[in-house]
Amino acid sequence: MKRTILYLLAVVSLCCGCDKEKNALREGNKQFEKKAFDKAESAYRNSLAADSLYKTAEYNLAAASYKQGKSDKLLSAAKYYESYLLSLDHNDTLQTSACTYDMANTYFQISQSDSIKASEQSKLFLQKAAELYKQSLRLNPQDTNAKYNLALTQHLLKEDEQQKNDQQQQQQQDQNQQQNQQQQQQNNNQNQDKNKQDDNRQMSSGENKDKKQMEKMLEALKNNEKRTLNKIKRKEDASAQKRRIEKDW
Repeated sequence: MKRTILYLLAVVSLCCGCDKEKNALREGNKQFEKKAFDKAESAYRNSLAADSLYKTAEYNLAAASYKQGKSDKLLSAAKYYESYLLSLDHNDTLQTSACTYDMANTYFQISQSDSIKASEQSKLFLQKAAELYKQSLRLNPQDTNAKYNLALTQHLLKEDEQQKNDQQQQQQQDQNQQQNQQQQQQNNNQNQDKNKQDDNRQMSSGENKDKKQMEKMLEALKNNEKRTLNKIKRKEDASAQKRRIEKDW
């Protein structure tokens, strides 16, 4: 009898555990329909806490995290989608394709989030999204949403690449312009140095010329002075001789 009671208690406990995870899942679904995604996330986490292998709760938790749109929530969503995807029977191509598509959307949104978009990581997340869209389309080629999103992702990747090429070209142009300006400045400095040297040579030449002219003038003055002195001396000598002659008479 005692063993029977213990068995019944174990069964009741197991059933209560099942009810707990399902009740939490139902609550999460209710909040999800109300677009209270943060509350839905909390309820789905409670469901997983009751049964960590409850894959429906894991998939819904990924969806609730995705709907909140924040980069940290999107990263969590990607993690839960990936875990759910690994648990699927890949023979179920439609379900696998749907989950892969959801993962692709998640990585796309991560790439466009405010904290990621301006960084180098944005391109990596876009590339991840593009690959997942391709995988989804290989499983379900008729998915028009996946086709459109893949085209949009590839366009953004191409645009990003073009923008980087433009930036590189602009940087190269700026670098060339800077080098040209530096070269022009060097040429100007060299020309200025050359002009200074020419001026110095001209000044030196002019000074030499002036010096020679001055020396010539001084030499001329000396010669004039010497001729003048000689002339005066001859006059004086002539006068002295005349006086001697007159005295002799």
